[in-house]
Amino acid sequence: MILRPQPPQPDPVALLLARPGAALQPSVPLAGAPTPQGRGHLFPSLYFLLPRQAIRDVLQRTDTDSQRQRRLPAHEVVWLVIAQSWFPDRSLPKVWRHLHPSPDHPEPVDSAFTQARQRLGARPLQLLFHRTCRPLSVPAAFGAYHRHWLLVALDGSVFEAPDTPVNRRVLGSATNQHGVGAFAQVRLSALCEVGTHVITDVEMGPYNTSEQALSKRLLRRLPAQRLVLMDRGLSYFEVLLAVRQRRSHVLARVKAHQRDLPIEKELPDGS
Repeated sequence: MILRPQPPQPDPVALLLARPGAALQPSVPLAGAPTPQGRGHLFPSLYFLLPRQAIRDVLQRTDTDSQRQRRLPAHEVVWLVIAQSWFPDRSLPKVWRHLHPSPDHPEPVDSAFTQARQRLGARPLQLLFHRTCRPLSVPAAFGAYHRHWLLVALDGSVFEAPDTPVNRRVLGSATNQHGVGAFAQVRLSALCEVGTHVITDVEMGPYNTSEQALSKRLLRRLPAQRLVLMDRGLSYFEVLLAVRQRRSHVLARVKAHQRDLPIEKELPDGS
């Protein structure tokens, strides 16, 4: 017997963009965004989602906006740093050439990119992240909600950082019987929207910071009406309490030594 295929599920991002007044639904080019004929035409989404004025607002709040005209103004450096995450194996000058395939002016010298990145610092990018990264799911999106709770997942991970003396001193790294790891490492805890896999918030720290400590700091910013999914490695009382204090709920695995807890209710599926 040939069954009729199920209708395709709606794309949550497409649904968001189709809503009237949606945050990411400008019907005309954003002010300050390069046109398809101008610079940056290879990455229109970068300039569409992060228009120049939004970046300039963040730079002004953090006192990092360019005070004089430069070949590498601060808002251009923000676009450059974000685009570099798409090409982690390439240097800043090479990423710059991707963004500016036909420059109208001579390219900056290589040392200018390092100096511009140092002038920018981390605070503008951190503020821009918290202003930009937000849930994209809508109630009609498949698998995004359970009743009226938005499904989010809490988990941790470890990323390698450039092996510099400063990173070694501040971040640390893994060790074993053979010695220290090859790279400095940063540990993070992140909240991910289940329906779209969008990372909506993160908390980072040195390698020796526990996921539980990072998660508790992260959950202080958790919005209400979330159902937080987490693995048994994070199902500690303090973490669960942090979620409940934000008027959200938890669905987590239970550790083996906790299975003797009293059962309040047995559900129809046996859980």
